[in-house]
Amino acid sequence: HFRHEQDRHTLILTDAPGQYEPFPGYETIPYHVTPSGGTTDEEGISQWALEDSVTPGIYSLDDYDFRKPNAWLFQARQNPKSPQPGSIDVYDWPGRFVEHGHGEFYARIRQERWQVEHRQTQGTGTALGIAPGHTFVLRNAPFFGDNGEYLTTVAHYHFEENRYASGADSNTIHETRFEVIPADVPYRPSQKTPWPRTYGPQTAKVVGPQGESIWTDKYGRVKVKFHWDRLSKGDDTSSSWVRVSSAWAGQGFGGVQIPRVGDEVVVDFING
Repeated sequence: HFRHEQDRHTLILTDAPGQYEPFPGYETIPYHVTPSGGTTDEEGISQWALEDSVTPGIYSLDDYDFRKPNAWLFQARQNPKSPQPGSIDVYDWPGRFVEHGHGEFYARIRQERWQVEHRQTQGTGTALGIAPGHTFVLRNAPFFGDNGEYLTTVAHYHFEENRYASGADSNTIHETRFEVIPADVPYRPSQKTPWPRTYGPQTAKVVGPQGESIWTDKYGRVKVKFHWDRLSKGDDTSSSWVRVSSAWAGQGFGGVQIPRVGDEVVVDFING
């Protein structure tokens, strides 16, 4: 969210509940309606609708690194918000990591997203301090158990000033529609961007530094330039290292064929 000040606007990025702050002056926001069901002139919340979702009990992921073929990379994390922890498993392969610590991080972040989805609340109010990235404490909730601290994740504002035409309705409208989650739940956005994929093999030319006929790393990998690539120089900076397959390879036996600079090769993409 943004913090707007007199002489500057600051983008605030947070990734832990302890870093959330209330909007100044709106540390506590009441829920209130009149006995007849209408709203009052006091700033507050007039509609509050809680929604619970059933989320999986455990998240697990795994991957493989050819440089460490015997490494145990599997990660699993329980979802404490699941009604039956561990009974419903979501498993991702490939996990797209090669370091154990990275796998732990991905498992925690994705499991915390389920906690966000488990309980979300929508509401309507007039309090100007209901703003994304800020917390507030709800009091006088329609259900006592809903009283507590919340983090605003979405807010839509509707403002309508008095009309100046004669005979027009002079009511001023200010309405905020919002979504919140419990403030003790780390906010994690949903994964909407798909992982980039390419379908089918492509041909490319092996490249390397000027004057070199063979250019590999210690694993026998080469650099290539794809025929559609308009920007790279066609040297050792044109791609990442690409593994070379062999028709016969094993523990202490097999053969290696190293493509030379200038050779055309067929490139396929593991897991897309």
